[in-house]
Amino acid sequence: LESFVVSAREAVFCYEPEVPFPADLSLEEQAERLLDAQLVVCNESYAALRGSEAPGDLIGATWRELALSDAPLLQRRIVQLLETGLAIDGDEFEQEL
Repeated sequence: LESFVVSAREAVFCYEPEVPFPADLSLEEQAERLLDAQLVVCNESYAALRGSEAPGDLIGATWRELALSDAPLLQRRIVQLLETGLAIDGDEFEQEL
């Protein structure tokens, strides 16, 4: 995963929740828990979108902390991602995620 992320030209990132959670939670609850997931890997493009020069500076931060939009909007966007099985057009969400 890390080699793919680092070599990608597009902004690529991976957040992981500190504690796994059941998939049968409501989509809203899953999204809320994902907001507190920590960034485990990202590339330079993603770091630049977040105003950082180095990806390593962001590792460990939560999605909520690094969000470019407010938490309620981000939570709605995450629900949309979950509803579509994570199949989206990246340009649509780039400025909010």
